[in-house]
Amino acid sequence: MRRVALALSALAVLAGCASRIELPGSVLALETAPGVRAVGAPVDWHNVDAATGLVADVPGLEALAEAFPDSASVRLRLLQAYLAAGDRAGVATAARWLRQREHHLPPAAQDAVVAMVGSADAGQLPGGSPFSEPVEASALVSTIGPHAQLPEAFLFDPATGREFVTTVVSRAVFIRHTEAGGGAEAWSEVTIPGAGSLGGIALDAARGLLWVGSGVLEQTPDPHSVFRGVIGIDRDTLAVMRRVAAPVGVTIADIGVAPDGTVYGSDPLGGGIYGAAPDSTEMHTLVPPGTFRSPQGIAVRPTGRSLFVSDYRHGLAEVTLGPRPHVYRVQTALPAALDGIDGLWIHDNDLIAVQNGLSPARIVAFRLGEGIANIANHRVLERANPAWTEPLGGAMTGGALYYVGNGSWGLYGRGGQADEGQTAEGRGQPVTRLHRLDLRVDPPRTP
Repeated sequence: MRRVALALSALAVLAGCASRIELPGSVLALETAPGVRAVGAPVDWHNVDAATGLVADVPGLEALAEAFPDSASVRLRLLQAYLAAGDRAGVATAARWLRQREHHLPPAAQDAVVAMVGSADAGQLPGGSPFSEPVEASALVSTIGPHAQLPEAFLFDPATGREFVTTVVSRAVFIRHTEAGGGAEAWSEVTIPGAGSLGGIALDAARGLLWVGSGVLEQTPDPHSVFRGVIGIDRDTLAVMRRVAAPVGVTIADIGVAPDGTVYGSDPLGGGIYGAAPDSTEMHTLVPPGTFRSPQGIAVRPTGRSLFVSDYRHGLAEVTLGPRPHVYRVQTALPAALDGIDGLWIHDNDLIAVQNGLSPARIVAFRLGEGIANIANHRVLERANPAWTEPLGGAMTGGALYYVGNGSWGLYGRGGQADEGQTAEGRGQPVTRLHRLDLRVDPPRTP
């Protein structure tokens, strides 16, 4: 019984470590498969909220797994329930599901599973694999010092030669001109009056605007002074050109920009998706709260007819736009997990996903299939880079993804204070590493 108790504790730790905003979530995708069968007709998204995270009984979790068949987070919860119930067959089935998706359990949980199902099945359980070896495919572009507190997203603007980093605790955008060179301290701070914790950043090149999401998170200092919504900054002068407020109480984190200039933002706390047309003075509700548990990345199709949203615990959704938006669950016939995704972008016909809610963390390209809301294939671009702590958000520029490589969410507590009175520097984060991943180059393959 003690080994099972250890496993339950380890599963809880694994589920809770992945997201700085959200609660449990962990996922691992497979390597590229040669092809897939048809996934069938589009399926509606199953609405989820905070109460969904409280489901703990086996029948309830089995129903949730049926509603979200590609969620490793749900499957981990189901494995935990099977362990608690002493259901040997259920444990073996859940463990094999995770093994197929190359999801690794902590050692104590692994031991408990082996103890229950027997050593004869050990080869079917999550564990080492040549496909779990590190893939170091990105290059270090820049570093930024700890004066930029809790960096969240990184963008390179080739037209101006500038690099931009948004911050959660500093509540500012930091800028560096690449021609000037310099190290971690060669950044200047751009303060935006009233800006809150700044999350996603995106460039609307056609209109010369840099957009950032602004809101209130647990780590936000002085939250009562925060503007909630999206802020548009002139890419050349850095002057604030537009402020579009979100509904009361909504926090905008990740954002995406449509071809017509509409800006979309996700609220990871309330679960809604919001939009701001080019002439809007207020953001409108596109997808109401209670649809998603913790929406993160947003990627708009080049046609502007729909957008993809990552729900951290449950998977991917596609939202068709128009007079009556509709939310579909993204399907795949591959044995792949689609949850645990933080950043999300579209490049050619691929969804590029930073999956930091998995073990090990990775960046994946999901090839979009024909029709609505389906994944036809996928490949790993980068995985378990030793330079990472937690890969975070960024932006696509041309054929490359620029992103934060060593997130520091674990260093900051409520109001931006360092945990246990320690400074961020004292917790081992002297600089934040900023990476460039070239999507036009195939990553190195493991044997």
